[in-house]
Amino acid sequence: MNQLYIKKLCSKGFLLVFALLYSFVAVVGSTYSWITSADTRVNKFAGEDRLETILVEVFEPDMDWKPGSSIAKEVSAYNNGTADMVVRLFFEEALKKPEGPVPFTAPGDSGIVLPEYCKISDREDAATLFGGGLVGVPSGLTVKARPLKTLVGGSNRYEYAAYYRLDDGRYQRVTASYEPRGNILAVSNIRYWGYTGYAAPVTAAWRETLPEAIDRLVADTGKMIAINYNSAAFDDTSPAAGKWCYNRGDGCFYYIGKLAPGEFTPSLLEGFTLGADTPVSYSAIRLNFTVYLESVSAAAPALGEWELEPGSDVYEALMHEIEGGA
Repeated sequence: MNQLYIKKLCSKGFLLVFALLYSFVAVVGSTYSWITSADTRVNKFAGEDRLETILVEVFEPDMDWKPGSSIAKEVSAYNNGTADMVVRLFFEEALKKPEGPVPFTAPGDSGIVLPEYCKISDREDAATLFGGGLVGVPSGLTVKARPLKTLVGGSNRYEYAAYYRLDDGRYQRVTASYEPRGNILAVSNIRYWGYTGYAAPVTAAWRETLPEAIDRLVADTGKMIAINYNSAAFDDTSPAAGKWCYNRGDGCFYYIGKLAPGEFTPSLLEGFTLGADTPVSYSAIRLNFTVYLESVSAAAPALGEWELEPGSDVYEALMHEIEGGA
């Protein structure tokens, strides 16, 4: 009987301890766990106006640009936003000139970067001028001649030139010695001319170096490429409403007027002209002409972003347009 009692007592005690232990765990658990609730409201505020301008260009490069001819290039700004804007353009020119030309013993030499191209349209095949043909002419070489003078007795004096035909249909310059032997023309001392590479580019950023650097670039090229401005929309003497004006103080072209949403400025440029006296070797020169567009909203504080001097002709002309032209 006593044993049974003791067992019951131990059993109740175990249940009591278990109950207390569970209670303790529950209390401890409630100390380290909880439920949270959160809510968020994000209020976004933005100006009604969308500011965006786009540089518009019309340009088709001429891969066979001949001296004396022009290439069309038009450049203007378009307001693609929802607020009035004022805009400006500036240019950068980078000119690379080839080293050389230098002679090679054979065409297609690995050192040739760009051959010197030549014209052959005003010459005749030399072989047709000599009944016996030509000697000493390697494969791929074309020898041309142009009559210079008819001598007494009906004989002629010719100017000779040799060319190597390239894969693209143009001709590489070749020098040689020519010796008429009766009705046969002997060709010797043949040298093919080309370029081994390009010198460091001469770069002129109009906004940074101003036209003095352009003058240096022009001196290097002999002013072979002329920039043609749209005279109807460009006034280089003083700012005029509705026209572009060049500001020598910062090297930029400013459009004097507010550009409304959906409007274009007139084109600043018409194109480029390659000088009529450009030598054939000029075909190896590479000129990169880059146009940059910047714009700000048509408001006096925004105009301060361009660091124009208050009181300057361009600043006052723009302010006049911003304030309504009153």
